[in-house]
Amino acid sequence: MTKQIDKTAYAPVSLPIITTIFGPYGLLTDKFKEFVRLSALFALFLSLLYLLSGTELLCGNELYRANHFCNGNLWVWAGVRIINFIILCMFIRIWYGILQNGKLTDKFELIKPNMRDLKISLLVIAYIATILIAGYALYLLYVREPNPDWRIELAYFTVVSLGFWPPILALRFFVYFAFAAAGEKLPSIKEVWQKTSGNTFIIIMSLMLLLIIALLVSTSFVYSFLAAENADKLYISLAGEFLSNIISLFTAACFTNFCHIQKKFLFERK
Repeated sequence: MTKQIDKTAYAPVSLPIITTIFGPYGLLTDKFKEFVRLSALFALFLSLLYLLSGTELLCGNELYRANHFCNGNLWVWAGVRIINFIILCMFIRIWYGILQNGKLTDKFELIKPNMRDLKISLLVIAYIATILIAGYALYLLYVREPNPDWRIELAYFTVVSLGFWPPILALRFFVYFAFAAAGEKLPSIKEVWQKTSGNTFIIIMSLMLLLIIALLVSTSFVYSFLAAENADKLYISLAGEFLSNIISLFTAACFTNFCHIQKKFLFERK
């Protein structure tokens, strides 16, 4: 008997523009109580971690640095950031579970890392690698010696410029984060590529909006916080670290919502 082939398995699926761009914030509003509870717990832990390690945000303020412990050891700073990265991956996994189940079903998930965190972290590292490729391509163009032969110059520019494409093309595979957070098998590269065909612009627009919001909020907060007149007070530092971490967790939650929406429309809608 001839095996039937599902011709719709790899068929392109159109993402709804409004839902893809603004849906992440709608999901956060719907789960606002759960977000406040979860983010407050994670933000408090991260704030204490920064304060105890002497790597808090206010160490960039001379007045605070003169009166409080600030650790200038690069290895300590790097270690704290690695721990922060792991915790953010745990937050993404737990938040995705709340999106799926409506609430936190197992409180032990808050303190129990698992393989899903590793998959999420590897996906983040893989995307950072694509950004590094683009950065290296930009560096090669910056340091190059202009060649008088326009054909050689054009060929060099064309080849090196290919390095700018990996981070852009990788945007179409962000749905992998949703599968990793759910603990499900990742779909094939071919399937994701076909299903996201025609959606690149919508995906970029959604991520650009999230990036703009995150940069505007975090940048304005950091500058106003570092310039505060009473920045040498410990309670100001703790409050500032807490709010700064809330902003980071807000960004992580909205990104997770974005990936969840993609998975829902590309792979779960019939």
